[in-house]
Amino acid sequence: MKFSIDLSSEGFRRVFLAVYCLSVIVPLLLLLFIYFKYIAPLLNEDQLALLGNVFSYGLSGVFGIALLSFFPMFSWVKSIENVTAEAKAKFAEILPQGIADDMENEAVILQRIVDDLYRDLNAKVETINEYSKKLIASNRQLSHMSITDGLTGLYNRRYLDSRLPEEISRALRYQHGLAFIMIDVDNFKQYNDTNGHQAGDDLLKNLAMLIKKAARKTDIAFRYGGDEFAVIVPQSGFDEAKIIAERIQTLFGSRQEISGSEEISLSFGISVDREKAEDYIEEADRWLYGEKNIQKN
Repeated sequence: MKFSIDLSSEGFRRVFLAVYCLSVIVPLLLLLFIYFKYIAPLLNEDQLALLGNVFSYGLSGVFGIALLSFFPMFSWVKSIENVTAEAKAKFAEILPQGIADDMENEAVILQRIVDDLYRDLNAKVETINEYSKKLIASNRQLSHMSITDGLTGLYNRRYLDSRLPEEISRALRYQHGLAFIMIDVDNFKQYNDTNGHQAGDDLLKNLAMLIKKAARKTDIAFRYGGDEFAVIVPQSGFDEAKIIAERIQTLFGSRQEISGSEEISLSFGISVDREKAEDYIEEADRWLYGEKNIQKN
């Protein structure tokens, strides 16, 4: 059988008052009984008067201390009632299930509030963690998309504009070479007009695949824009970049089905050992269009 008393109930206050009074009165009554039964008969009048005065002072002190201690204890009970009422009200605002008014006592109610709040907090933390994981994954995906060309899967011009200066700074700091390759598809507009934009897109996607295949793991390939591509070749000079360009040309030439037209070819421009990104791009462009002019003549 479970025994519990609501600390804020009128019944408990009456019980508390009765127990407290009995805890003071019963010892005094016992003491009076012993005094009159066994001690007083053995004393003379002077001794009785002296002991009576001492006993009166002692009795007044005991009652005074008991009375003074009663008010703090009663105030403590009242404060528990107030705290519990406030906690129940706050709990009802936070959690939908609330707290039943007929629960056993304040200690149980407060424990229930703490337990439910703890469970609710854990659930919210888990939810926040799940959202955080999804947000991190989404941010990574968005970050990747922001620097990737949607058609070819290569890095885009935006990423080239930030990555090339970084590679130049690294090359200058560690005193190693750096090469830059520009690639242009000759007669691409004519191919697009003849075969349609879908065929042109397929050609660019297949060429991007060949560039990635020909490049080394340390090289970084980009779609510069339209039918132009670029490759950063770290820790390399002109000869290494030329080998990669020839490899791309060989792969492209051996897979003529990529273009479906013998009129499609590639032009290359290579620049090395410059101090600024625009110098790399300008020099590679100059070589590229020089090669185009040679092919036309």
